[in-house]
Amino acid sequence: MCLPIEPSAAEPDVSQTLVNQFVHGDLNSDGMLDEAEYLRSGQRDIQRLRREFRTFDADGDSRLSRQEFLTIPCGQPDELRADIADPVVQLLETASKFMTDHWNDWDLDRDGSLDATEFETSVIGQYVCGLESTTLRDWDLDRNGKTHRGEVRRLLEISHGVRRPEGDLLRSKSGLVIDWQLYRLFKQQNDGFVKRDEYERIISARNDRKNWFDSIHRADRNGFLFADFATSPHRYDPADVFLELDIDGDATLSLAELDDLPDNQFPVASFLLPAFDDNRDGTLSLFEFRLTPTANPLAAWQSAVDKDGDGKLSRDEFQFHPDLPLRSLSGEYFRRLDLDKDDRLSPDEFTFVTTHRSLHENKFHLVTAGKSTSLAIPAFEILRSPEISPSGTHLAICGWEAGQNNFASHVLIIDLETEEVRDLGSGYLPNWSADGRRLAYSRYGEGVFIRPTEDAEGQEETIDTQGAGLRFSPDGRSTVYVKRNKLIIHDVNLGLNRTLFDEQESPYRSIEPAVAWSPDSKRLCLLGHRRDGQSEIAIISVTDQHPAVRVACDGRHAFASFAWHPTEGCVMFPQQERGRQQVQIFTVDPDQPGKPRRFPEQPKHRNSVGLCWSRDGKSFVFVSERS
Repeated sequence: MCLPIEPSAAEPDVSQTLVNQFVHGDLNSDGMLDEAEYLRSGQRDIQRLRREFRTFDADGDSRLSRQEFLTIPCGQPDELRADIADPVVQLLETASKFMTDHWNDWDLDRDGSLDATEFETSVIGQYVCGLESTTLRDWDLDRNGKTHRGEVRRLLEISHGVRRPEGDLLRSKSGLVIDWQLYRLFKQQNDGFVKRDEYERIISARNDRKNWFDSIHRADRNGFLFADFATSPHRYDPADVFLELDIDGDATLSLAELDDLPDNQFPVASFLLPAFDDNRDGTLSLFEFRLTPTANPLAAWQSAVDKDGDGKLSRDEFQFHPDLPLRSLSGEYFRRLDLDKDDRLSPDEFTFVTTHRSLHENKFHLVTAGKSTSLAIPAFEILRSPEISPSGTHLAICGWEAGQNNFASHVLIIDLETEEVRDLGSGYLPNWSADGRRLAYSRYGEGVFIRPTEDAEGQEETIDTQGAGLRFSPDGRSTVYVKRNKLIIHDVNLGLNRTLFDEQESPYRSIEPAVAWSPDSKRLCLLGHRRDGQSEIAIISVTDQHPAVRVACDGRHAFASFAWHPTEGCVMFPQQERGRQQVQIFTVDPDQPGKPRRFPEQPKHRNSVGLCWSRDGKSFVFVSERS
C-alpha cells in the first residue's frame, strides 16, 4: 500500500532584503504583486520574468503573495529564499503522519517503542513504498531490539532521499538538491573526506566543473568533507531548470520542452510523461517536475539492470543503493512508471540494461487507430524502407538475410491479413504506384526499375541504370529519382524527363536516394550533403522552373527515410537521438522549419529506422530493431 501525497503549506524564512523588494514593487499596496507590478520590479529579461510570475503563482490567482514571491530563484543566495513545498518531503511527511496516527494501535504496552512482537503485528513496512520487505533490524537503528518513533522518522528520511544515513540533509528548504550521485562516486576516507586528486579524477569528463574545487574546499586545500560539498555549486535547482525549459512561458513543461534537458538526463526524462503528470493535463507543473528522477540527482536512475534477463525490471531490480537509502523514493518511482500495473517495468516504461533475446528481434510495427501490431520476418535479420500499398492491404519492404553484405537486399511483399511473405528478389527502396499495380525499386549499382505487383513473373522495366530511389508521386502523374546530385522528374502523361538542378548548379555534392513526395505532389523532401560538408533536410518545389531550397532542419544526424503525413503537414524521419545510442523517429514542419521533435508512438529503447504513412493517414508503419 502506497500513501498519496498530501500538500502542505510552508512558512517562509523571511529575508528583509527581499521583503523590501516586494513592498517596493507593490505599487497599489494591496499586499500582492500582479503581473504588471512584477514585470516592473526587475531588470532581467522580460520573458524570464513572465515565466517566473506564472510558475510561482502557486494558487493560480494571477497574483504573487509575499510567500510566493520569496520562493523565486532570482539570483539571491539559497539561504535567503523562502521555503517551497517539496513533493519528496511531502511523501515523507505523509508516511510519517501515518506512523504517528497509528502508533498507539501498535505500541500495546505504551512504552513508546515497538518490540519484536509489536513490530511483527504492525507490519509498518507495508504502508510505505519500497519498505515492504524490511525487518525490525532495519528500523532498529540503535540495535537495542526495539524501534521508537525517532528511529522510524529517521529511516523514512533516509529511504526518501531527504537525509544521508550519516545524518546530513540532501535537500534544502528552498528546493535545492545535493548531487549525491556524484558524491557517492568519490573514493572517501573513513570520515568522508575526499581528496582533491580523487575529485579531479571523477569529474575529469566534466570540463565545465573542473574549476569547482575552489568553491568546495574550506580550510583544507587538499580535499573536502560532505558538509563542504553540500554548500558548493554541486547542487541542483529544479526551479531554475524548470524556468529555462519552459520556453512557451505557460508554467508547465510539455514533452517537447522536456526534450531540451541535458544529455545525461535525457534517457530518463523521456519517460516522465505520463508517470508524473498527476493532474493529467499532458504537461508537468513545477511541483510535478520536482518529484521526477531528473530533478533529484541522488542516484544514477538510468543504470537499472535486468539481472535475471527476463526483459523487465522487478521491484528488487529497481534499486539504486545497496542498503535502505532511496528505497521509498525508488518505490514511488516504480509505482508511477509501472503504467500497465503488472508490477514490472518494461522497456517502454523505463530505460534499463538487459540481455533478453526477444527485445533484440528486428520487426516492423503497424500502428492503426492507436493499436500496434508487430511482425518479424525470421529469415531476414535486417528490415528497411517499409511502404504500405495504396489499398492498405499489403506492405513492401526490403530485407537482408543473416550474414549478407549491404548490397544483397531483397524486396519483399507482405499480405498484412495472412502475413504471407513474397520475395521478389534483389532490390531496395520499394515504392508503390498510385494505383498499387506497379512497384518501383532500386538495385545497388544497376539502377532503378519498375515491375507489376500482381504478376509473379512480371517483366521488370529498366528506367535508368545510373539512378537510385525511384518514387511515384501520390497523384500518379510523375516519378522522381536521384542521379548523383541531381533530381530527375518524369512526367508520366507526356513521357518527358526534366532535371531539377543540373550537375553544376546543384547546391549539393550528393543527394540521398530516399526522396519523399508531399501529399499534393508539388514538393519533395530530401537529405542533401553540401560541398562544405554540411548536411540538411530540405524542401524543394517541383513546380518552379528554378526551385528554391528551403532548409527544414540540420541533417547531420539524420537517416534518409522520410514519411510526409497525408493530412497533418509534417515530415518524419529517423535520426540519432540526442544523448542516447538509439535512432528514433522525429518530426519537422516543412512550412515552418525548426528543431525536430521526437515522435512519441515508438519504443524508446530500440532503433526506429524506417517509416511510412498509409495514403489515408490512418496507419503508420516503422521498423524497430535492437540498439
